[in-house]
Amino acid sequence: MYVQPLMRFFHDCIDFERTLEINKQELVLCEDYSIYNVFKALAGPGKKYLPLCDLQSLLNRNFEVKHAYEDMKLAILRQFPLDCENRVEHMRYTDFLDLVRPRNPEFSHYVNRKMRESDIGYTFEPNLGL
Repeated sequence: MYVQPLMRFFHDCIDFERTLEINKQELVLCEDYSIYNVFKALAGPGKKYLPLCDLQSLLNRNFEVKHAYEDMKLAILRQFPLDCENRVEHMRYTDFLDLVRPRNPEFSHYVNRKMRESDIGYTFEPNLGL
């Protein structure tokens, strides 16, 4: 009686994670994509943290992505270890990198190599009007 809906739920969760991973992999293969530049554009010049409340308002204002704060926190928290709740509400660049870098080791190595070979990320000035 409860087995079918539960199986469907877990299937949907696995399918969502798979789709998310594929999207991360395709994104890092883009020549003009830099995780560092995305973080700096979202956090703003000179800021070392990206508060979740700022991310929520940026996504709402610029991309019309509207989710409750607690829902966003829970969704992002799932990507971090259990004892890292504070990493969600005030993400550093390394936390953001953990969040958006593909989990596949081959793609992770590609991201690391691309970052070492390029210095563009360290001179980037965001111009999003944020």
